[in-house]
Amino acid sequence: MMLAGERRRSYRPPLPLLLLMAWSLAACAADDTVVVATATARPASVDDPSPPAFAPDSHAPSPSPTPLPWDPWPTRFNEVGDVLMIELANENRTVGLVRSGFELTLFAEDGGIIEIIGFEASPGAPCCTIYQLPPGGGYGLAHRMDPAAPPVHSIQLFVPDEWVEWDEVDAPVVDLTALSVQESDEGPRVIGEATVRSQADNGPFQVWVVAIVDSASGFIVAAESIGCAPTGEPHAFEVTSELPGVDGPYVLDRVVAYTMTIPGVTSSTDEC
Repeated sequence: MMLAGERRRSYRPPLPLLLLMAWSLAACAADDTVVVATATARPASVDDPSPPAFAPDSHAPSPSPTPLPWDPWPTRFNEVGDVLMIELANENRTVGLVRSGFELTLFAEDGGIIEIIGFEASPGAPCCTIYQLPPGGGYGLAHRMDPAAPPVHSIQLFVPDEWVEWDEVDAPVVDLTALSVQESDEGPRVIGEATVRSQADNGPFQVWVVAIVDSASGFIVAAESIGCAPTGEPHAFEVTSELPGVDGPYVLDRVVAYTMTIPGVTSSTDEC
């Protein structure tokens, strides 16, 4: 699935050799099953969990009672200096991703490929793994590019991993409180407290926090692990964008947090 930049939004057909796909805001080894769906329209709002409509095809067989999963939707992207930031959304109502790898292809205005992110990355690497993306959930990605690279005009995101039926996953929940955004020498800094709730495991859990901050330079993604958090106890954290010189004022758009593992899910491993 393709998303063009703020100047022009366009759709580019998938490359023949890469079935590349598309909100949320990273392990990049593919499983055996690939499910790809193609949208005909961008959703009006990332807060609406309804998936975009599929294009009718008079030659296609009757639709299955259970529709194919809808690939994560890149709602927008932004470049600040040499850092590219992308916001993703899961428009599915019942399925999600757990520790999913991806490949992100960046295109220049002339259609040439600037870079493919996630190619041959280590499984579970923060650069290239979506640790969790539940139904209706969001995610953010940030990638530091070659300063000599041309501006990114459009993107395609491909996720090779299988979707998980979320009612079969006992995913821990991370409650966020006392959130605020501050100025720092490293750019916007988001602080708060995270409390993990889990019925399947007492933890502790590694927690991945994704913060999206609006600034004078557009939206910014700050994402990082906040370490091992015990269950049932507030865990203070801070995440920074590492973008010095980005002008305010800063407005905290949204913050999401997910455990980097889920008890009983085979694709997860204990990291604490």
